Amino acid sequence: MGIVKAAIVAAILAFSTCQVSAQDAAGRDDFIKEMGLSSYKSISFRDVQGNVVSFEQFDSLLKNGASFSTIKNPQKSEAIVQIEKAQEATTVSLSEEPKLSVVPGHVVPEIGNADLDGASVVYSDKPTLVSFFFTECVPCIKEIPKINGLAEGNPEVQFVSVTFDEASLVKDFVLKYDLKTKVVADEKRFIDALGVKTYPLYALISKDGRLLGTQSGVVLQLPKGEVLFEHWIKSKTGG
Repeated sequence: MGIVKAAIVAAILAFSTCQVSAQDAAGRDDFIKEMGLSSYKSISFRDVQGNVVSFEQFDSLLKNGASFSTIKNPQKSEAIVQIEKAQEATTVSLSEEPKLSVVPGHVVPEIGNADLDGASVVYSDKPTLVSFFFTECVPCIKEIPKINGLAEGNPEVQFVSVTFDEASLVKDFVLKYDLKTKVVADEKRFIDALGVKTYPLYALISKDGRLLGTQSGVVLQLPKGEVLFEHWIKSKTGG
């Protein structure tokens, strides 16, 4: 299935799922820059079994339509770029949702920090769609226009983007990519409390603060992904 799951023990973990064309992966240096890996000292490319391969071998797999996941450990300055299984790369089931520390139906912790405008985020007014991102996440960046469109077309839902990155960095990010949702920075506590390890990831929360469901950002990479995502939101909120 297209729900990518990662298990790694590290103080800080960043994980993203994406697919690129052969042209996008034309050169190792260009690929590393595109994926935001330029600052990492150790970068290894691996096949679907986890074996280390050369970039040329990795690139060949991409040219044949493979998708990949990137696991980044900033503390050790290490990154692993690995080919995903074909069925995981090409199919997404909206019924199979990423698992968090909080299960659907249970109360979600409050978002402790105010948004970049200084306003508190509350769950009581309307259902809330929380988008988890980080500023180096290329798939997160690519999905911003779709998230903006969904937020504009669904005013009955509160859209909030949450990241562990510091506020000064996030403010520049918001201006550069024109992210139009509410944005909350420095929220590692909230992210850790939910057990978020994959990016982008979305959590839908009810007006009484209970988890309605989660969804991987892989959905928005599909043709008409916004339609699928909107139907998922409405099915969960009764809209």
